[in-house]
Amino acid sequence: MQKLREKNLNVKFCFECVCFGMEFEGTSYTPHLRKDWETVQKMFGEFAGFQWTVKNMGHHFLPQHRVRLFLFNFNVKRSWPVRQQSFQDIVGDVGVVTEGKELASTIMASAKANVRKKQLNYITVRNEGNDAGTCWKRDLGFNIEEALQGLPRNHTALPNIPDTERYKLVGNALRTPCVTFLLKEAMRRANILDLEDERVQELDEPKVSLNILRSNLETLDNLRDQIREVCHNNADYRSRYKQIVNGGETGLGDGGENVHG
Repeated sequence: MQKLREKNLNVKFCFECVCFGMEFEGTSYTPHLRKDWETVQKMFGEFAGFQWTVKNMGHHFLPQHRVRLFLFNFNVKRSWPVRQQSFQDIVGDVGVVTEGKELASTIMASAKANVRKKQLNYITVRNEGNDAGTCWKRDLGFNIEEALQGLPRNHTALPNIPDTERYKLVGNALRTPCVTFLLKEAMRRANILDLEDERVQELDEPKVSLNILRSNLETLDNLRDQIREVCHNNADYRSRYKQIVNGGETGLGDGGENVHG
């Protein structure tokens, strides 16, 4: 992290890890690591804009109880989304989840984890044919666990991969909807120069043209400071940045609305 900082003073970062050394929603997470958590805060506190938050992913993205700690140094302006699907929605017609269980228990990276030993995520499957009317219980299976992590079903079904390694791939995966949400927030300031990029700009937010932005700044130097963070190491913006430094707007069009790429 420090090496990256030395190369780019404006580097943005986000770390996700298990919650430790604190309490969250009435649960104490590894209290013996409280001093370690204090050390981590002090270390990251050296970086400008550092902040942290703890979220249960099951409240915001997909129906899985997964408490995680996030450490980052950019502003999250939007509210974290509210989960729309239930555990049963993800399981679908494959089986029936335990009544009242809205969230799956945490998907773990080991076949020997307690969540598997205690069958916390088992679903009921109804037999068909000659055995119609009877039922049995089974584990979720990889494809449902992948869906609970935000991955395409069978995404980790690699040739000749043993189950033990596949458990690791699925259990250690970052939840893709969460990663997408945080990346959009980290990239939000890039909209200063890439006005048509709807991948990082929400439709309900007004677009800002360079002309309007410049009129609110006293000098061109101030404008350059505002966009320096975006353009510092980004080849896609570098040529336009040089134009602004030189006081020209060739290719920018009327306020930048015709800019592409």
